[in-house]
Amino acid sequence: MAQVKTGKSQEFDSIVIGGGLSGLLVAHQLEGTGRKVALVEALDVLGGTSRPQNSVLGPIDNGMKFMPATPAARANLEWLETVLGTSLSIEEIDEPPVTYDNGKFQPFVGFGAFEPEAAAELAPFSTPRRFVTTATPKDWVKTLAGSFTGTTFLQSHVTKLQYDDGFIIEILVNGTKKLSAREYIFCASPRDLAPLIPENTASARQKHRLSKGKFFTAVYLDLIHGKAVSESRQLHMLKSANEEPLAGLFHPAMTLSSGETVQLSQWCTFLRADLTDDAEETANALKRIKRQVKRAYETALDGLVSERIVVSPQSHGEVEGLLSEDQRWPKIENLWVASHFFNPHRDLIGTLDQARLVLENFRSPHLETDLEENAAPGSNLTV
Repeated sequence: MAQVKTGKSQEFDSIVIGGGLSGLLVAHQLEGTGRKVALVEALDVLGGTSRPQNSVLGPIDNGMKFMPATPAARANLEWLETVLGTSLSIEEIDEPPVTYDNGKFQPFVGFGAFEPEAAAELAPFSTPRRFVTTATPKDWVKTLAGSFTGTTFLQSHVTKLQYDDGFIIEILVNGTKKLSAREYIFCASPRDLAPLIPENTASARQKHRLSKGKFFTAVYLDLIHGKAVSESRQLHMLKSANEEPLAGLFHPAMTLSSGETVQLSQWCTFLRADLTDDAEETANALKRIKRQVKRAYETALDGLVSERIVVSPQSHGEVEGLLSEDQRWPKIENLWVASHFFNPHRDLIGTLDQARLVLENFRSPHLETDLEENAAPGSNLTV
């Protein structure tokens, strides 16, 4: 590899781009090998869409998180237990999803003649069984962020990948700061990767798929009700004619120190990514959630303690067939991609699976040994 540098840069063994759940997992595991790791995050906090949010109930997950009870989900959750070094007490709930129609709740059996645009993103919610864990994504990222001792760059946007002779030799952050490493792992959105990929390593069609693929924006609504609304543990898939459906869950009711009984419910629907900046479309999505919740639970919106809106631009979707078998970007020897968009599993499970897949296939062209052989004595590295 050419050792050309564009000027003085801060040097690391590994640079992880994106500080969400995937980036934290990768950074944690690479640090466990004794590498000097940098974590570069565009926001002012780590955790991405999995970061915790404060509420009158204490920390809650940032929007609804759902884990279908599939073999892939179990395998990834068990892997996560080894990474975190603790049991998640994985519980399988056998409660098929329900919908509300003709004035009553009924088993959800599909969308019928009207298939929503985001059908692939909604599909995991329709599984008859799901997993729940004692620690949820908000706790996972807190543990991972708290244990990472490498260098963290917050509010840091990668603006250029400096490419030479088949390798990334340096990145430019916020247009001025230069960081270099032996290996780079991209864990953010494809839309952020598209403008960074060097011209001679991707065709125009490939770049178009990264930036203009079939992506969706998740619109979440977290409601804290001033009373117990439902004891159901079932996922609710609510819809009406010619409208995009929404998925939602009720969490167990809680009694606050004041003696007040409250209950959290979390709801999610999707917009096409190109509609993300349309305020009217977002407002309509939120109205749709509230309308369907009220239709199923007539007094659910009365006396709300709080409501919180979360809009996650281009948070869902899939990009197929662009990576090599070992999850590297073709024609770039030291750039791996650990973004869930490149994984066949959706959402949270896709995030875990892609991070695990990258780590399992990780072979640095600059180091003589792989992850397991590089593990520092006493480290909790698992691949």
